Amino acid sequence: MTNRLWKKLLDTSTLKKGWHICRRELYRDFAEDLMCEQIYAPFFENFALEIRNRLLTDTYRPEPLFSIEVPKGNLGYRPGSVISIQDRVVLCSIIYLLANELDSKLPDGVRSFRLKEEGKDKGSIFEENRIENIPFLKSKTISKYIDPFEAWYQAWPAFDVESRTVFKEYGYKYLATSDIAAYFENIQLPILRDFLISQLNNEEKIISLLISFLEFWAQKTPDGRPRLRGIPQGSCVTSFLGNIFLMPLDQELINFENEGEVKYFRYMDDVRIFTKSYKIARDCVLQMTRVLRGLHLNVQTAKTKIYNEDDKNEISNHLIDERIDKVNNLIDSFDEMTVSPDLKKNKELELKEIASLKNKNIYSSKKAYEGLDMRFFLRWVQGHINMQSAKFFQLYWRELKRSNDPRLLKKLPLIIKRFPRHTSVVDRVSDMVINHEFSFDYQIAEALRALRYASKVPDEIYAYACRELFESDNTYLRMQCAYINMRKIQSPDFIDDCVSLINKEPDSHVQVATALLCSQWEKIDDFIIYLDNHHNSKLNKLGRLYRSLRTDVRVSRDIINGIFSNNHPHVVCDKLPLIYVIASSKNSRMHEMLHRWLSDIRSKNHPLLEIRNTLSSIRAFYT
Repeated sequence: MTNRLWKKLLDTSTLKKGWHICRRELYRDFAEDLMCEQIYAPFFENFALEIRNRLLTDTYRPEPLFSIEVPKGNLGYRPGSVISIQDRVVLCSIIYLLANELDSKLPDGVRSFRLKEEGKDKGSIFEENRIENIPFLKSKTISKYIDPFEAWYQAWPAFDVESRTVFKEYGYKYLATSDIAAYFENIQLPILRDFLISQLNNEEKIISLLISFLEFWAQKTPDGRPRLRGIPQGSCVTSFLGNIFLMPLDQELINFENEGEVKYFRYMDDVRIFTKSYKIARDCVLQMTRVLRGLHLNVQTAKTKIYNEDDKNEISNHLIDERIDKVNNLIDSFDEMTVSPDLKKNKELELKEIASLKNKNIYSSKKAYEGLDMRFFLRWVQGHINMQSAKFFQLYWRELKRSNDPRLLKKLPLIIKRFPRHTSVVDRVSDMVINHEFSFDYQIAEALRALRYASKVPDEIYAYACRELFESDNTYLRMQCAYINMRKIQSPDFIDDCVSLINKEPDSHVQVATALLCSQWEKIDDFIIYLDNHHNSKLNKLGRLYRSLRTDVRVSRDIINGIFSNNHPHVVCDKLPLIYVIASSKNSRMHEMLHRWLSDIRSKNHPLLEIRNTLSSIRAFYT
């Protein structure tokens, strides 16, 4: 049947599943686009219908990417990207359909972005159900019933354990590895298109739509011509495409495997080739280089190596770190919600012993962690966080200062959520921001993001954020400056300045972030009219949400229940603009509903002091 998958894409049920897959990965983005999902969720049905109709009438056009420079070492960065939520819904829906057609063509040794095993057993994971009609589903529900892929935190360990087991049990003496230079940035879109068409007969329409998105986002030459190469990084959608693009390499190396004495594994562009002779390992590397050149890709020769186990246990040292296994077993041995003081003390001692192993003592490390050392350190930190143990702080601050690894930064919001009243944590992060101890604006923005969950933020941080919102030239930093200032009631003069900023600001992302801050403006009626008539389509949709929050009891009830019935107190930090808008409503039922929650003991005694004061100020309007 011609264009069978295209017809499935036009089914709103598929687009709704794409919405849920999209929502689940928003929290793993390089950058935070606060409340982008809340802007669309109350109008979920119409949102899916609007996308369908634009696809059907060939009037859908993707939006520009939100690009971020993510640190990579001290002197470089990777080009991170955030895809707009509506574009990502379309792409997730497309990948949702393509995955079931392509997964069976990948060899078993490829462990990245594979369909779940239960989906393979049934022949298809895409069973029709009705839960996709609920705008907000818990992550676990999405994972169980909708998301077709194995989670990375399950797939990567499986890849690691499986390849290590093969090495230990079958006597392989050589391991060939290589690294692809700037992989995602150099994926050739014409080659990707031709390959997809060759694998999916009669599906040109959905493939053309997919490639049109990627071509629109491809970087242009100085004279404005598209390069027709490169796919955005930071999305499961593009990671899936990156995984599929290396299928020609899989086939060549599987041919070696079929000839015997070779075992091949791959996770994305991390390739492990085990052999029993140096010559075969070398032949595999040379053939890999040829195949990649045919795909217009290049290996990094400095990172292309053949490890010899007979030479000082090179393979074992490259693959195996007993510390990681020990800390993983320790984390799995307790329930983080019920750690007694005695158990906590014992586990802290175990973590210290693991970190002090001979020749691998992280306390005495003289340089920034890399490779297995960094993997171990991140898990070691996680073990302490799970127990709410502060014993890792000193090493964490040392590493955060000397390393630009973004994985360290991603721990910071979690750390402050677990230790919101620990003044040494808040003060240390604040000092790093104020004293310019970070090398990249991205790091400062992520630090401000983490401080949003502190019990009390230093006045110097608020002053810094107010200034940089107006003066910085970094979009993501300015967004986070707006977000952190939502925590408390601002002066009317400052909000007036923010409204003026929206009017003259050319950056659409800064406009939306500032509009969230302006939700506490006393002239909210005029502000909503202003948003309704703004040329920024996302501001239009934000205005529609604000209007619904003030007039539709059902929408407000769902929002309020979602905020205050949540067991995580930090959720309020992210949703304060919605509370401000509901509080400004003239609807008595909304006032009663909001007042009931604000008078609840959980709000009156909120664990974050500044948030408690802000909620108290809002509650004062009703008394």
